[in-house]
Amino acid sequence: MNRAYLLQRGTRYVMRDIIDVIFMRLQDVELKLGEESESDIEDADIDSNMDSGYGVSCVVDIFYFLCSLLNVVEVVEVERVSSHENIQIFGLVLINSAIELSWDAIGKHPKLLRIIQDDLFHHLIHYGKSSSPLMLSMICSTVLNIYHFLRRFIRVQLEAFFEFVLLKAAAMGSSSQLQEVAVEEIKNFCRQPTFIAEMYVNYDCDPICQNIFEQIGKLLCKLSFLGSSLLSFVQIQAFEGLQIIIHNIADNVDKEDYSCPSEPYPVQIT
Repeated sequence: MNRAYLLQRGTRYVMRDIIDVIFMRLQDVELKLGEESESDIEDADIDSNMDSGYGVSCVVDIFYFLCSLLNVVEVVEVERVSSHENIQIFGLVLINSAIELSWDAIGKHPKLLRIIQDDLFHHLIHYGKSSSPLMLSMICSTVLNIYHFLRRFIRVQLEAFFEFVLLKAAAMGSSSQLQEVAVEEIKNFCRQPTFIAEMYVNYDCDPICQNIFEQIGKLLCKLSFLGSSLLSFVQIQAFEGLQIIIHNIADNVDKEDYSCPSEPYPVQIT
């Protein structure tokens, strides 16, 4: 274990601690004049008269830096692919930590929310389409965290992620390891209490959106009955996914209160 490795590991621990401290306190940070604007141009004059290096502006700069770690491939083109992925995974670890610790506070700060909607999802979808199994797992974990805390703000982004990344990775043409990861991540999404209802209401019932819930169901059914005499791990995963969906629907039906049908699981169409 050389000094360079020890220095790198120590530096990453420090960065993780800094991110934890900053984003843990984001819920206590109040918006000031000009920070509610989503445009950098609109509040340029206001920021010139403020201590823009502190408060939300500082958090925005830090989070933007974390997202830029995912784009390291274009910066270090001569290095090995493994080094690229190593930096990207570390960036995703920090982003996941920031989202988990800030809970839904990011949704109260338009600039942070815009970074997630635009920059972060652009990188997640771009690199998710041609990633390794480990990288895809980390990307899906990040999207699941964003969905858990900020689902009201990522309707278009979530649709694009399923259509261009997750469903394609789980299709027959993918490698076996990548396919297993993709199907497992679909199961993780389906385990969320309101995911099935939200997918159906927000996408399948909208004529201008893709039928995400229908595509998930068709894919799991297709993978469950591959026609092979030997039962594969992907088939078992697909069966479990269908079982999770059916149980999810059945549980919500059992909880339905006819005197107030929207009470058990209110679904907000975003």
